Amino acid sequence: MTRSRLSAVLEALLVTFLWSSSYVLVKIGLQEIRPLTLVAYRYAVASLLLLIIALSRGQIYILRNREIWLVSFCGLCCAWVEFALIGHLVLYLTEWLLVPVVMAGGMLALAEIAGALARPGSGLLSDRVFGGNRKSVLIIMAAIASAMCFVVGFFGSYLSWAIYPVLFLLGVGGIGFGGMWLTMVGEFGGRRGAGTSVGLATVFSMFGSTVGPIAFGYIVDISGSYKLSWLSLTFIAALCALLFLFVREEKRKI
Repeated sequence: MTRSRLSAVLEALLVTFLWSSSYVLVKIGLQEIRPLTLVAYRYAVASLLLLIIALSRGQIYILRNREIWLVSFCGLCCAWVEFALIGHLVLYLTEWLLVPVVMAGGMLALAEIAGALARPGSGLLSDRVFGGNRKSVLIIMAAIASAMCFVVGFFGSYLSWAIYPVLFLLGVGGIGFGGMWLTMVGEFGGRRGAGTSVGLATVFSMFGSTVGPIAFGYIVDISGSYKLSWLSLTFIAALCALLFLFVREEKRKI
């Protein structure tokens, strides 16, 4: 095994260990620290470490890259929608549509399966149909997510059996974005800066995945209805599609 290959394997193992142990550390931290305070500490430390790594490796140019910042904000919006959907869909189905809890769990599973299928499917579509164009596929997925959030929020009670294809499409657009989005981030970072650029983008997506479910639930609590919460996801997904329009894909380094 060459030195570079060994280094890559060790780095992958380290990331796996840190990721898996983070759940234990979060559980311990929540015993003494308020959730939002802990989140603020976590992302502040992650951002500081990322800045130090970028400076030490001469990759400060990544922090000046307009496209990486723009795609990172898009990832924040996508993760906002994805985790709000995962966190609240079963509650919405059981409390608002009066679906039995087991059936509601199966409907969430349907959306998750759709998202899992969309990840390789979106890559295949990008490579074979759009000639390697990532932006167009991501815009389509964000637009689908926005439209389906609107349909679920305002017409959910009238959908009957049609709720199943709607949730499938919502899973495709709202959950299946991750693979294509990370690919685009890495391509903007180039061979030397792919890891740093993905790290930066992940800070944004993790922030979205934390705030999205909280915001969705808060809107439900203060309004007494799910409609405004689903409307907020409609807006966030539409904003994501709009931001992708301004990404200059020709600036990719790979």
